[in-house]
Amino acid sequence: MTTSLSKRSETKLLGTLVERDKHADELLATRYDILNQRLVEAELHLRGLRPIHSVWVEYGHSSHPDGGPMEWEVLGITKLKERLQEKWRICHGEGREGSDFIVENLKPIIDCPVEMRVRAAGVVGKLHEAIVKSKEAYVPQVDAAIRELTDLCARI
Repeated sequence: MTTSLSKRSETKLLGTLVERDKHADELLATRYDILNQRLVEAELHLRGLRPIHSVWVEYGHSSHPDGGPMEWEVLGITKLKERLQEKWRICHGEGREGSDFIVENLKPIIDCPVEMRVRAAGVVGKLHEAIVKSKEAYVPQVDAAIRELTDLCARI
């Protein structure tokens, strides 16, 4: 008798787990669609800032348990060639200690696994700020170039 009760309980539990799993899948599918849409909107907004060069923000630092080099994730905006045209894209990559800031495994964030997209979502605001700061820092360089050319034009 105990065996039949256990089987009935297991069947009820499995039915419940199957239903819960299906419900979770439905909720996640909807949320993944919304996440992707928000990432596309964020990319359009950041592209509209007219970055002057690639800008990267580091996050997710970790060290190897075997004492290897420190690693981190990067989120940035960079130009990628798509269909014979360059286009600013929000991209995810990886950095490694000891390299001269080389971004490895570069991929548009929208094409990354969902776990990366979820982690990166919290960094988009920092990327926005970094783009603005990079433009502000570029103003003195443009001013210096203008002064040089102005001086040159005055002499010739």
